Amino acid sequence: HRRVIQPIANTYADTGAKDVIVKQGDSLGGIAAQYLISVEVIMSANPQIKNPNLIKAGDVLIIPQVIPDVVISPSP
Repeated sequence: HRRVIQPIANTYADTGAKDVIVKQGDSLGGIAAQYLISVEVIMSANPQIKNPNLIKAGDVLIIPQVIPDVVISPSP
């Protein structure tokens, strides 16, 4: 039997987080895509963001390191 590693829900750890300064023209979705994380993860690490569509140049965002949880399951 082969084993297949499948990613499940992502969690983030406090270690490895980085600060990112928003530049003119940046969007939360674009920043999330750049760091391969979701907008929701960025928002949970940055409670000062009330509206994901209202970030401005000069804002400092915490970008947590995302660590995928994996589960090993047998292949069919």
